[in-house]
Amino acid sequence: MSSPTLVSAAEAQKQLTVEAAVHAVQKLGWSGRKAAEYYEIPLTTLKRRLLNLQPERDGGKTKIPSHEENALANFLINSSDIGIPLNRQHCAGVIVEINTQLSKLYTVITLM
Repeated sequence: MSSPTLVSAAEAQKQLTVEAAVHAVQKLGWSGRKAAEYYEIPLTTLKRRLLNLQPERDGGKTKIPSHEENALANFLINSSDIGIPLNRQHCAGVIVEINTQLSKLYTVITLM
């Protein structure tokens, strides 16, 4: 996982199962077929993970860098945790501020 995202319990279980199968092959010496059958995951998924083949994201590049996206997510989660109600105006204000900072940074970099 390149950036922390909220995942469901089923997705987390699936990720842990694949990691356990990779561990069984790499550390315990199991065959790929045996690990795939034991952990009930597709053999191709296990092979791709063993070869570190991560699928690329579909679509174009993201508008904001991942660290800014994480900061926004943390802001929203922390606000919710402490009981601050957020509406569209609050969220839009934070996003506009991030975009303003990014455009200033981009302008400075291009002028150099």
